[in-house]
Order: sequence, then C-alpha cells, then structure tokens
Amino acid sequence: MNDRYYFWGPLLYHSTILNCDEILKDFKEGPSFNENLAGILNYQFSYDPAVFKHHTYNNFKNFFSCYEMYYNKKLEYRDHKIESSWINFMKKGEFNPPHIHVGGQFSCVLYLDVPNELKEENKKYKGTDQSGPGGIQFMYGEDRDHNISAINIFPNTGDLLIFPANLRHVVYPFKSNCTRISMSANINLI
Repeated sequence: MNDRYYFWGPLLYHSTILNCDEILKDFKEGPSFNENLAGILNYQFSYDPAVFKHHTYNNFKNFFSCYEMYYNKKLEYRDHKIESSWINFMKKGEFNPPHIHVGGQFSCVLYLDVPNELKEENKKYKGTDQSGPGGIQFMYGEDRDHNISAINIFPNTGDLLIFPANLRHVVYPFKSNCTRISMSANINLI
C-alpha cells in the first residue's frame, strides 16, 4: 500500500517566544494605531518594527524553513522586513471582527500576556464556537462535510502565529475583567 495525504490551503505556523517580559519592556507608548486596524479596541499602539524584528528573528528563520517544506518550494528570499507592528491591549467586551491584513505578504500575532482569569473563562465556556472567549479563529474555504475550513486556537502567553496576510481571522470578545496583550505585524520578504 502506498498511502499519502496532501497539505491543503494556507500554512498557519505556530511557534513560541520566551522573552515576552523583555518585549513588553521595550514598548514605548506612542500615538494610537486604531485608525489603521479593524479591531474594536480602545488601546492599540504602534511598536517599533526594528525592535519587533530583533525579538522574533529566529522564529521567522524557522518559519521560512517550514514554508519551504510545506509548499515544497524554495524561497528566493530568506530575509524579511517588518512593514508595521503594533501592540493590542484587549479588554472586556472588545474584539476583532473577521478581517485580513494589508501591507505585507505575511502577518503574525504574538501573545505577550494571556491572564489566568481569561484562561478560566475560556475553560468554562459552553457553546458552539470552538475557540471560545479570547480565542482566535482562522477561516479558509467553504464549510462542507469532510472539509476543515477553520482553525480555532486559544493562545498561551508566548505563542506566535505566522500566516499569509490575506488569511481571514477573527478574535472573540471575553467577559473577564482583565487585559490580554498581543502584538501583530505585517511582513514582506526581501
């Protein structure tokens, strides 16, 4: 028997960053970034792209290797430029509606702080949404039998997700009285 299966759809890469406290320390509050984003959040600020690249450089090197394996093709360029990066302070009732990112070939989200209150709320959630309060859902393709059209993730502190910028995703609201801190960036190969 010569069984095999095929990778299908976009690559969603999951990695971990250990120095979240250092990344937060490097944040210098500047002007609001809200006007550039889809999120229904009050506190979203620009983050220095060079500092973001410094903290995530090795993760992106690993992503490029994974990309080549997943798509079975060599990347012409193996370096990247962070076109924009920002930090999100998500509070009770806030959310990101279904959206894509513009301004780059790839995007990412890095979770700097996922509070215990939110983890407990998510564990107790009863409903049909598989990512639950504070979770992120990536959507691709059509909903059909025998087809995976969504990936649901409830993140942990340090999780880094890298994906094609045009991959639709949504971040669900939560009820806990806490702040979940994440960062996102738009990236181009150079």
